[in-house]
Amino acid sequence: SFVDGQALNALCTELEKAVKAHENSAQTATGEHEEVVLPPTTLWSQTWDSSSGLCRALLQVNIMGVPHTFSGKKCATRPEALNDAIKRVLWYFQWPGFDNLFEPDPEAVRAAASEIPSPSPMWARDSGRPATPASAARPPRDPAHASRASASAAAAG
Repeated sequence: SFVDGQALNALCTELEKAVKAHENSAQTATGEHEEVVLPPTTLWSQTWDSSSGLCRALLQVNIMGVPHTFSGKKCATRPEALNDAIKRVLWYFQWPGFDNLFEPDPEAVRAAASEIPSPSPMWARDSGRPATPASAARPPRDPAHASRASASAAAAG
C-alpha cells in the first residue's frame, strides 16, 4: 500500500471530529457556525469569488510526506467552505459515513478527458527556475555506443 494506514486513519478520525464539532456547534448571532478546528498537521486556505461573494476552502494534508490539496465547493461562509472541503477529503478516502456523500460529475470527467493540457513549465522546478526537459538534460547519444550495445546483445542472445 502507498498510504500508511495508521496515519490515514488518524487523519480521517481527526477530520471527522472537526466535521461533527462544526455541525454540532452553536450558531453565532449572524447564523454562522463557529470556526472549524483542524488537526495541527493540516493546513487550509481560502479564496473568495468577488462576483458571487462566496468562499472556497482548500485543504492541504500530507500523505507519506507529500502534500495533497483538496478543494471544496463555493459556500456562503468560511466555516461552511472548510467543512465542505473536509467532507470531500473524507469522501475521497472512502471514510465510513462519508463514502457516499458525493459522486463524480460525468460531464466534468468527459470534459477533462477530452483535452489534456501540457504541463506548466514550473511543474518540476528547482529554486524557482523552469524545469529542463529530460531530452535536453541528457548528453547526446554516442552512435558507436549504440552499435556496440546491439552487437553485445546479439552475441549474448
